[in-house]
Amino acid sequence: QRLGLQQVDPRADQNRVETEIEVIESNLVQNAVEEELGREPDVSVSGVGDTDIVEISATSDVPEEAAEEANLYAHTYVDWKRQRTVEDLLAAQETVDAIQGQLDELQAPVNELEAALFAAETEEDREEIRTEIARVEEQIAAQSQALESSLALYRSELSSLQVSQRITRTGGVQ
Repeated sequence: QRLGLQQVDPRADQNRVETEIEVIESNLVQNAVEEELGREPDVSVSGVGDTDIVEISATSDVPEEAAEEANLYAHTYVDWKRQRTVEDLLAAQETVDAIQGQLDELQAPVNELEAALFAAETEEDREEIRTEIARVEEQIAAQSQALESSLALYRSELSSLQVSQRITRTGGVQ
């Protein structure tokens, strides 16, 4: 059974494949397969050359059992990876929502002042409100900028996770 591990970052190196091999060989995956099979699986996992392909091989006197074991191992890993990606997606979305909420809270006083500016009846009142808007915007500028940077970072992570989630739907199983 071969798994293609999609590389989101083209500069990612063999460490990614080695990490995935460690995950595939982990007790988490092995125990799940053992529970399904009713016995300890006899598999080996290796990278294929300088590619991002991982090969899972099983050994058995009965070829069909070896194929079943290798396939079960691959599918168990893919299911785990899919679940992990969904959890990561949800966590990233929660973080994006929380940061956006903080930005909205920071902007609220400015929005209120802008509404007051629209409703102001005299030029003197409008000028006073404009001055207050500038003061408030100056106060929140650094905090807003930091939050906007964090928001951009998490949106980028969310986008990467969404790509990963689309890839993991099929699992790259060949």
